[in-house]
Order: sequence, then structure tokens, then C-alpha cells
Amino acid sequence: MDLAIKYLGSLYHLEPIDFICLNKEKLCMMYNNSDIDALKYMLPFCENDNKKLCERLIELNLETDIGGGDKPAIWEEQKEYGDGKWKLLSFFGIENDLGDAKVNGIFYQ
Repeated sequence: MDLAIKYLGSLYHLEPIDFICLNKEKLCMMYNNSDIDALKYMLPFCENDNKKLCERLIELNLETDIGGGDKPAIWEEQKEYGDGKWKLLSFFGIENDLGDAKVNGIFYQ
């Protein structure tokens, strides 16, 4: 496994290269199989407002029936979730093709 040094504030530590460099094809494949896995994969690569958004989407997925939660999601939460996940995915170069994720027009599953 290739490792790289990652700087975290005042600390350095080794992490797998795959973790440091977001892989679009991997993200696309993850999303097409599981929203929550894709969100968790994106989280370490998000900063500032995108990080807050990603954390919120993970919360909605886990706590409401959007994902695996018990609480029924209200319309506003469903819209927030749908708009938010595509905002993040498009930030990382993932294309929305009628709800399917693609990279350069290619569907990964």
C-alpha cells in the first residue's frame, strides 16, 4: 500500500494514498450503489461549507427514511438532501444523468 504524509494542523501522519486523493470513478461507483457510502467517502475531502453540508446530509440519511433512519423526512429535508448531494457530487466532478452518477459520461457501478 502506498502511503503519503498528510498535514493536520500542527501534526503530520501517514495515510493511504487512496484516502488523500479522491477517486472520481470510485466515488461515482459508490454513489450508484449507496448514497451513505459516497457521503462518508467525500467527507474527509470536504472543507468549510461543503463539510457542514456533507455532515448534514449524513445526518439526514442516518436519521430519516431518506436512508436508514426511522423518522419520516419532510419535503424540505428531502429537497435539501437531493439538492445537497448533487451539489457535493458536482463539486467533485460527478455528473448527474437523471439521478445516475457518471464521470465523463461513463456510468460506474
